[in-house]
Amino acid sequence: GGSGSFSFTGSVAGTISVSEGTLASVVDTGTNHSVSESDAPGWDLTGAACTLADGTSATGTRNGATIANIEVRAGQATTCTFTNSRRPTLRVIKHVVNDDGGAAAAEDWSLTVTPPDGPVLSAPGSETGTLYTLAPGTYTIGERPQNIESPITRGYTPSLAGCNGGAITLAYGDTATCTIVNDDAAPRLLLEKDVVGGGAQPSAFT
Repeated sequence: GGSGSFSFTGSVAGTISVSEGTLASVVDTGTNHSVSESDAPGWDLTGAACTLADGTSATGTRNGATIANIEVRAGQATTCTFTNSRRPTLRVIKHVVNDDGGAAAAEDWSLTVTPPDGPVLSAPGSETGTLYTLAPGTYTIGERPQNIESPITRGYTPSLAGCNGGAITLAYGDTATCTIVNDDAAPRLLLEKDVVGGGAQPSAFT
């Protein structure tokens, strides 16, 4: 799903900007034809193949985004189909609730997105969110204070919405949002009574 712009070079050249769009070119017969697709940001090439006019006989040799040695016969049309899948997107939002005296802001935390492999992605918290374009897979969402020594982020209770307890699995075409909410806890004052010497018990004092 989605829309993109895909450029081709070789025996057939041009740009396709709609799903199932086509390009056509009159070429010489033979098996010396090739077609290549350029990288399209946010999309993966998940399939590429050519067939002769009968629709079942394959022709050409694929190497990455290029199909070479494509056969074209006299009076017939050879069809090459390139399939692109839109990479999933994930927006990670930080929302802070300060209804019990807290003063922290979203950017006081750093939000992390951990992929199945590769480096951890990290960005300052944002109420509007940080948008990631990712490969399909399962990701773990987390957070940490920007300054672990600062008291401003202490006393907050975190909760997550939209990411299944902090883990989310994304497939091609998915659009997902994960929100981490931090709500400040009501302050408490604890008074403890110690009795030193004498026979009185702490319960004797009010």
